[in-house]
Amino acid sequence: FFQIFRFRPGSGTWRKGLLLLSALSCLFCARGVESQVRPQPGADSLAAEFQASLRGVGWRAAAARLHPEAMAEFHHRITLLVEMDTTRGPIEKLYPEGGLPLYHQKSREEIFLRVMEVLTEMAPGLIHALVVRDVEVVGHVPERDLAHVVYRSTADLSGAEPELRLMTLKRKGNLWRVLRSQEVEVLVEAFRGITRKVRPPPGGWPGGVAPDTGQIARGG
Repeated sequence: FFQIFRFRPGSGTWRKGLLLLSALSCLFCARGVESQVRPQPGADSLAAEFQASLRGVGWRAAAARLHPEAMAEFHHRITLLVEMDTTRGPIEKLYPEGGLPLYHQKSREEIFLRVMEVLTEMAPGLIHALVVRDVEVVGHVPERDLAHVVYRSTADLSGAEPELRLMTLKRKGNLWRVLRSQEVEVLVEAFRGITRKVRPPPGGWPGGVAPDTGQIARGG
């Protein structure tokens, strides 16, 4: 620094250089502290961000706003489906080639994103209902490290009535993350429904066709 500007020790220019360097150091330190203490989104804002992610089909952004406990619960419930459903419907929808070995290699977030891909493809009506609605955060009630956020969800349909819903957030360090929401519950149940295979009765379906499907029924 001093060589660049040709400052000589003991000169007035040298003292000015020291003052300039000190000022620059203070400025950089102040910016560093500011970035560290920059306020994080509050409970209401984080809840609005999560709903906006769902409405914008931003599955990765939604996953990033789930609390680790919520992600673990989601993963646990999907794992029960793929491991215990002897029709193999769930795992065939998720990983038809790799099966369970591939499933167990995936992270929780990867499983969440894959489930959302399957739902987007196989349950477009559900995703449409999730996207085409208005959401307004009303406020929240704090409870220790939790925040219960009340929000108004209104389907974008003529004559649709607003529905008040509750979403629970939990702190992760100094960050709020979604712990429970009605939308996540619906997603899990929807995946369960679309991947469940109908078992044929003993002896098979009459004519080999399952009712209400028009497709050849597979045994299980």
